[in-house]
Amino acid sequence: MASLAETAERAILAALRSPDAIQKQQANAWLHNFWISDQSWPLISDLLSSSVPVVPLFASAAFTNKVRNYWDTLNPEGKLSVRNSLMRFLLRAPIGGVNSIRANVAQIIATIGARSFPDDWPSLFNDLFQLVTNPPADNGVTIHVRLSVLDILRTLPQELEHDTFPRARLSAAKAAMDAHLDDVLKLFSAVLIQNAFGVDAQDDMKLKHCAVDALLAWSKFKVTLRHIIVHHLLDPLFEFVQVPQLCTHSSEILVEILTPGGFSSPGFQTAGQLHSNNVSAVFGPSGVEEIVKRLLGLRHAFANAAAANSNSHVCKSICQLLSGFAEQNMNVLLPHIDSALVQEYMAFLADCTLQTPIDIAQVTLPFWRALQKQIMSNGSSSPRSATVMAMFERLLNVMVQRSAFPDGWEEQTEMDQEYFLEFRSSLEQTLHAVFDVLGEARYLTYLQHALEANYNRVLNTPALLASASDWVPLEAVFFCVSVVAPSIPTSSPMLAQFAQAAFSIATVASQSRSLDRINENLVVTLINMFAQCTGWMKMYQKESNILEPCMRFVTHFLDHASIHLVGRAAADAVRRICLPCQELLVPFLKPAVDRYLVCFNAMRPEDRHLVAQGLTAVAYRLGDLDQITAALLSISNPSVALISTQMNTLEKEELIQELRTLAAVMSSPHDNNIPQLLAANPQKQHPVIAFLQYGDIWRVLNDVQNARGTETDTDSSSDEEVIAEIYEVYANITRTARKFASVMLSSLFERIGNYFVNVRATASALSLCSTTISNVLKEEPSLANIFNQFVCTLAQHILAKIEQLDPHIVSAFLEMVATTLTVNASVLLQQQQQDPIALVRVLFQLSVRHLVQQNTALKAIGAPVSETLRSALLFLESFLFGPHTQQSADWHQFVIASLDSCGADLSRGLLRAATIPGVHKQVSQLLFELLKNFREPMRALLAPVIQGDTDTLPVDLFPPQTRQAVFEAFFSLQTQRRFTAFIKDLAEVCNLRAEKDVLLAYLM
Repeated sequence: MASLAETAERAILAALRSPDAIQKQQANAWLHNFWISDQSWPLISDLLSSSVPVVPLFASAAFTNKVRNYWDTLNPEGKLSVRNSLMRFLLRAPIGGVNSIRANVAQIIATIGARSFPDDWPSLFNDLFQLVTNPPADNGVTIHVRLSVLDILRTLPQELEHDTFPRARLSAAKAAMDAHLDDVLKLFSAVLIQNAFGVDAQDDMKLKHCAVDALLAWSKFKVTLRHIIVHHLLDPLFEFVQVPQLCTHSSEILVEILTPGGFSSPGFQTAGQLHSNNVSAVFGPSGVEEIVKRLLGLRHAFANAAAANSNSHVCKSICQLLSGFAEQNMNVLLPHIDSALVQEYMAFLADCTLQTPIDIAQVTLPFWRALQKQIMSNGSSSPRSATVMAMFERLLNVMVQRSAFPDGWEEQTEMDQEYFLEFRSSLEQTLHAVFDVLGEARYLTYLQHALEANYNRVLNTPALLASASDWVPLEAVFFCVSVVAPSIPTSSPMLAQFAQAAFSIATVASQSRSLDRINENLVVTLINMFAQCTGWMKMYQKESNILEPCMRFVTHFLDHASIHLVGRAAADAVRRICLPCQELLVPFLKPAVDRYLVCFNAMRPEDRHLVAQGLTAVAYRLGDLDQITAALLSISNPSVALISTQMNTLEKEELIQELRTLAAVMSSPHDNNIPQLLAANPQKQHPVIAFLQYGDIWRVLNDVQNARGTETDTDSSSDEEVIAEIYEVYANITRTARKFASVMLSSLFERIGNYFVNVRATASALSLCSTTISNVLKEEPSLANIFNQFVCTLAQHILAKIEQLDPHIVSAFLEMVATTLTVNASVLLQQQQQDPIALVRVLFQLSVRHLVQQNTALKAIGAPVSETLRSALLFLESFLFGPHTQQSADWHQFVIASLDSCGADLSRGLLRAATIPGVHKQVSQLLFELLKNFREPMRALLAPVIQGDTDTLPVDLFPPQTRQAVFEAFFSLQTQRRFTAFIKDLAEVCNLRAEKDVLLAYLM
């Protein structure tokens, strides 16, 4: 028979490697029970010693979690046995898998140590120090043991911050560890300052690496600058910043200890901690100057590492240290900005920003933004010193160089290109900071000089168009202008000069038949600049006719989707230019639409949506209804044709994008000419309605819904996304056409209802209905009967399937009816073929069922009250107490008639809901309003419920005389607050959590 350890090993292998899903599930279930049982504690050493590599790794992770969650459940003898077993494990020779899981075993021991020291394991630190100074004689074990001890020391302070560490023990554990801090630092010092153990260079580097990692963990825990000085660790750390294997964590340690609050320091520090970490307090008045000199001493190492190209970790670590120290000590450095030492320091940081690779420069950008905020804290209009202005002008020069696309851009991988573009996004934030400090005039003047240095040479030598390098600096200048263009007044003459230069280059670029990679980047930047300068173009349109060549240039590149970013930038620019310049672009709409039609097949689907949105905004500014209809047809026809011919073969994402394009065509801007045109031509239809009748879109939308909505072999969620986009098209129709959409609502309700009832109920359908109600029903009450029948059909369907439906669907339906009551409550009274009370009965039943069912479900899982429950209360409040009930005598009588007919079920349901914790307050408020507004009908309804309905309330708890008293109390309470308290107590009694006599107190 297999031992328990062998069974556990087989279960681990099955859970990780078995191709059989059922076997994996069974293995995981067995392992779960095994890990939480006491049987697994004695087997820790056996599983860690397995010859199958995956087993020790899996077991070590499992035992770490077991210790974190179940250590306190183990008896003292068991704890000692497990601890001794793990410590003996460390002393074994590193054969097979043992050495590879050294850090994992150290993690388990540290997890135990953090929870055991000092009460259960008072000798923890002495035991660890003993292992370091007097390890086993076997040389094969010595280095392994010392590395393990350093790993344990590294993990100990981290474990105190773990979520599972008992908060009640935290203060005592930190204080106990703090008592041994000096001993720990002595050990680190012995490893880092000298080769205290006489090991070879390779092992010495391993020990130093572990010691630096451990020191970083302790520096985030308790170590201060004063500790580092006392233990002579400052010089070694500055030395290690220059060593590739040690530089990263060494720089982090220095940032932690050299700043008032390092990267990980807590928000609150004691005065003693701040004093111990304050550079001036430790070094004296010249402390910051001393540290700055030390940091400047790294410049030679930085230059050597940058020249070697292989030591980027060293460069990055030095940058982190420089920028981190400067950012945290800004209030000390900035007042001395005119000193030669600080200026040299800032120049060093600027050189770091200029370095490649870009992840080195990226480290310094937050510092420059922080410096700008500090400078601007005195007010944007306060004078800047000449030193500050010169520094930021130099930084602008660096920004221009860093924003330039690197050599060999076209050979770079797509991932590298994306990384550079992300870096450019960081540069944009820093450029805004530079602009804020320098101001418009100085910022643009510098860029103007940079433009002049390249502009004439490039444009006057057409042969250079094939040379990528000639375009790089020019593109960088325009990029730096386009970033801040929205912050520059449209009347700025300097902005006009840049825009004119951009137009000149755009003319040359658009004449080039093919674009190389750098030309592509220049085109993207010019396109983005035009999109940013719409205010300037609107100002000068009358005198210069700028918009036409601008649109011609931008739309020229719509079919360049195959070239990285160009097509996307062009499509987005069309939208960004058209939306604010709608009226001015009316004369140029036709050529723009014609270009869109030519480029349609070459464009990406998501780009078509952007262009359609922009062109549609201009189309709605045309001066003739027929022209608007024709323009909408032209813009939408390619998408309609594509969907119609490839309905069943289009990928889901492409189909969704085409539907979004159609939705954009149906969406008009708020300020358009249509209301005036319709008022002048009352015999004509709204362009959207005429467009629907003339084109194929209405038929195509129905075909897509039927084709995609009835597929059973595809992911239903994917189908729902498509249907939701179709409904968004419908919603935009009603938003735009409003009352003019009434001619197609009968067909629309039929489509929605058939799909909802016969195919799939979706919340998006109900959201569409709410939109339709808000935009159409208020102005067209003649549609009330059609809508009323539609609501009744949906209500009966939902009520029949309420157990299977998503609660959000029920909520959406009740919210839709509540919206109807707010917009035009009279529609519920206008049923030609049946009594309106029948619909009310269904709605009452639906709301009560939803309220009770959802509360019961939430109570069962201990979840808070769901927002979906509030929809039932929203509907009931709207129906019973809405403005229509107060203002219309007919509605008031209708509500009374509804209560007489089906109020008993409603009252019974509300009382039942009131006894369920969670919404008793909301339900009791609703009941109180019912009693106040409809006292006599409610008294007649509630009397049998309270006094004898054992299905709703366990009235057998009360003798007959008490039932009558409870009933009288129910109707005697005059304030909502008191009534709510009564309902709460009634719920407590019914749930047997309170004595029934508590209710009699309400009669007093």
